[in-house]
Amino acid sequence: MTVAADLMRSCLVMRNDATVADLLERIEQWPVCAVVDAKDRLIGILTEHDLARLIYESGQFDDETTIAGRLPAFLGMSVAQLRAVPITEIMTAEPDTVGPQTGFDDIMQLIFRNRRVVLPVVADGRLMGVVHRMDAIKKVLG
Repeated sequence: MTVAADLMRSCLVMRNDATVADLLERIEQWPVCAVVDAKDRLIGILTEHDLARLIYESGQFDDETTIAGRLPAFLGMSVAQLRAVPITEIMTAEPDTVGPQTGFDDIMQLIFRNRRVVLPVVADGRLMGVVHRMDAIKKVLG
């Protein structure tokens, strides 16, 4: 039986005091970034989507933008200000996680039903790796 430990890969890991500028120096090599606290406990996940949302919400392309009837969180920020944003402000906090022995069927249900690109694999609060949606797809379709 295939479990999360069979599918997982490593990912970029950054501390919770890092900024977007810190992230940008390293993110290109990784599809996802795990955010950990000072005790190396997983507190969030960051993907390219979160960075795209930051730019979109900044109004860099349309300063008249409202999202769901409200002003975006980062509206009016300059590029320098966006680069200084702490990654904890744009990460997905408390992401869905799986254990190393979580079965393939459960992984696929979480990915599909919750529209997840990545699932952190965690044991005792510590990140072991991540299962990327494409890893699960390739497992089935080769």
